[in-house]
Amino acid sequence: MAHDLFSLLRVDLSEELILTYNVVFDESGKHGDSDIVIFAGFFATAEQWGEFGTKWNTLLRKNELRFLHMVDAVQMNDEYAKFRDRIPDRDSLLLSLADLICDYAKEGTINRVFVREFKTLDKSVYQRYKDPFYYAFEGGIEALEKSPTLDPGDRFNLICDDSEEYSSECLKAYRRLVKLKPEIAKRFGMICFGDDESYSPLQAADMLAYCVRRVSAGITGDVCAKILTRFLEVFSDHSHGPLNATI
Repeated sequence: MAHDLFSLLRVDLSEELILTYNVVFDESGKHGDSDIVIFAGFFATAEQWGEFGTKWNTLLRKNELRFLHMVDAVQMNDEYAKFRDRIPDRDSLLLSLADLICDYAKEGTINRVFVREFKTLDKSVYQRYKDPFYYAFEGGIEALEKSPTLDPGDRFNLICDDSEEYSSECLKAYRRLVKLKPEIAKRFGMICFGDDESYSPLQAADMLAYCVRRVSAGITGDVCAKILTRFLEVFSDHSHGPLNATI
């Protein structure tokens, strides 16, 4: 397969202004223990993500934090326990981090699958995917291809969290998608995995996925709803089917 990889990464210099975007994705919710499966993230150029990371980490360090895990921030666990009597300060920090994402990400994609709806899909479609995660993953990739903010020749690198269970599922889903839809490979150069605690764009994807899942579950009175509202105000809103959407 090495020759295929080199072919995918080769750039035709005759094409005008081909851009390569790094897409960061995260998942929230698992088929076995959740009514909703979310696969969501953002994309920007490597240069944009680099500048973003510097400002993101500076803001966290000013608050004596090493990284963002939204579940810990919302539940005020671990490093975020100090905000238990300073909830407005915590909310202000999270909204400031969300503003940084809005400043640097070109666009985002939300792919939300309700398990009950997934089970009512046509039998042939259900048998094809079997797990709503694969359905959400494919929706995320196709949403990127359809984005009106991109030129037809723009390419992508996929970056996902390297947690053992999640990374293996992403790789399996990617290989499956490329096999079923080989034309996808023309625009996606590679898939790789990173430590979300050290690569801040993955923390941005975690923020989006967590907030979407929480709001989708009907929890609308906390900072997650405010963050999601801010994202929807800044990014475009394009529909890609009843279960999947792009912000």
